[in-house]
Amino acid sequence: MCNILILKGSIGNEFYIILRGSIGVYVTTFTNFGQELKEVAVLQQGASFGELALLYDTPRTATIICKEDCDFAVLKRDDFHDIIGKFL
Repeated sequence: MCNILILKGSIGNEFYIILRGSIGVYVTTFTNFGQELKEVAVLQQGASFGELALLYDTPRTATIICKEDCDFAVLKRDDFHDIIGKFL
């Protein structure tokens, strides 16, 4: 089982489609006691993520943590742009 798949702020080179399992989407929030990760979404089979970093060439905007064993279809940056670029 994977735990942390993507760390917020890291360079994005892949786009993911969940084939099996589920992931949590986490953002950093600030509290009186410091920073903590807050789950803002759960994505399941059929959902996709990771496109923002590839489309806008920006760091990852969230941390992604597997909630269970997962399988993904993964497109590397160049392949993503070859496919999506035809529609932009």
